[in-house]
Amino acid sequence: MEAVDSYYELLEKREHVSNRCIYLATDDDSVISEMKGRYPRYTVLSNEEAAIAARQQRYSQTSLNGVITDIILLSQTNYIVCTFSSQVCRLAFELMQSHYPDASQNAHSLDEMYYFGGQRPRFQRAVSAHTPADDSEIELKVGDLVSLREIKHGYFIGTSTRTNKYGHYPPYTVEDVVDEVVFPTFAE
Repeated sequence: MEAVDSYYELLEKREHVSNRCIYLATDDDSVISEMKGRYPRYTVLSNEEAAIAARQQRYSQTSLNGVITDIILLSQTNYIVCTFSSQVCRLAFELMQSHYPDASQNAHSLDEMYYFGGQRPRFQRAVSAHTPADDSEIELKVGDLVSLREIKHGYFIGTSTRTNKYGHYPPYTVEDVVDEVVFPTFAE
């Protein structure tokens, strides 16, 4: 709920918020009552029937309708907090793009950065050297290429193409490598 609290705190600096409200999409119906009990400051909306169906009859028509409903309702929210490792989350985020000129700042992933299936690797180039503080970090020399995999707790995690080692590294040590694509020009 930390990301949700942060979203509402920023929103309340810009406008009056009379009711903090969340839509909880889940396949575990016990989470719904737990959320309502733990966060009384929030109005918790959910599709309890779909959550029960997901637990009792996962591959039923009711369960499928619940997933579709959750995706549509999530896509219509102002801000999504979810796991981008989830197909449901990524699909809701993609659909959200049709409601905003740019919804890239309208989501917070609890696990991975956004990606789509079949995506090319995202490379970064080291702009400063980094000496690992422990075995979980990778060494970087200026100019090294790193294939970024995810972002956790303020650190990037990826694989150095020079050492082929996977690990953490600080974001300030790299810059994104942008692939330039030459498009053909056509005579008018």
